[in-house]
Amino acid sequence: MSNVAEFDVGQVDELLGTTRAVRKHLDLERGVSGEILLHMIDVAEQAPSGANQESRRWLIVRDPDLKRKIAEQYREAGKAYREFP
Repeated sequence: MSNVAEFDVGQVDELLGTTRAVRKHLDLERGVSGEILLHMIDVAEQAPSGANQESRRWLIVRDPDLKRKIAEQYREAGKAYREFP
């Protein structure tokens, strides 16, 4: 007897489709509590990683100016990859 739960692929497809649809309507201006963020990180930590290495680091940035500065650094660092033939 298998311990693997049966699931309906159609339900999974519907859930994923709904998730994509929900992302289009997210309120990105509304704050998220620290408790929810920490819960989300706990859930994310359960995801597999290469060679089962757990070397992720998490940083929560709430300051809008700092977010913009970090985003600019990432855009600049990624420019070489975007322009690579």
